[in-house]
Amino acid sequence: MWFNIIFASYDRFNRSDLTTPLWEALPLSNILGIDISANDKYMVIGTEKAVYGYIYLMELVNLNPLQVYQADRAFSDVSISAKGDYYLGTVPFEYTCHLFEKGKESPVWNFTAGSQIEEVEISDNGDFIGCGSYDNNSYLFNRQNIYASIDKEEMFSLKRFEANNCVYSVEISESGEYFAFTSRDNNIYMFHNDIETGVSNQPSISFGYFFLIFACIGIATVLLLKKDKIISKSNKK
Repeated sequence: MWFNIIFASYDRFNRSDLTTPLWEALPLSNILGIDISANDKYMVIGTEKAVYGYIYLMELVNLNPLQVYQADRAFSDVSISAKGDYYLGTVPFEYTCHLFEKGKESPVWNFTAGSQIEEVEISDNGDFIGCGSYDNNSYLFNRQNIYASIDKEEMFSLKRFEANNCVYSVEISESGEYFAFTSRDNNIYMFHNDIETGVSNQPSISFGYFFLIFACIGIATVLLLKKDKIISKSNKK
């Protein structure tokens, strides 16, 4: 079966004319997954054509793809960060998911599970990646650590969650603080991500506080100097 992409923008049409498309693309291939960035600028599409899979990054107002990547098998589920700077795609029959960065057509990171990866999700801030697999596991990754070296056996996965059956669907909150998935065992699993993200949580000190600190140091220095003068005068007497 072949599909066209038809995209309509709420902002560009009045409420009675939402069925009018902003643009209609020629058939790219069998479209299996689609996602739009939260900033309303980008769209990622996962497709299948013949035996190959393609993943497209597109601007919402531009018919021509910004980036295209070809895999040996079909791309299925896709997900894109809020700013559109990172996006994901699964190649289920290769048990893999691929992470792409805007401006780089080849994947910047790949993950292979023990079986078919059904769904992937990237948090809106782009820091966390989740995927669910038919190997009965769901995986949570910190994007800031994805460049860790396999040769050095550094950890990629922040957490691995085991279900009693295949994992179908995953979801990550905007900040990555909460992670949920569903399984064929008819359960919904919810987890709180309390792993450090690598970003310091210590409060920053504003310029005003720095000024206050230096003022206090200056006053203390003046008082110490006055004290020394008083002691010196007392000793002379």
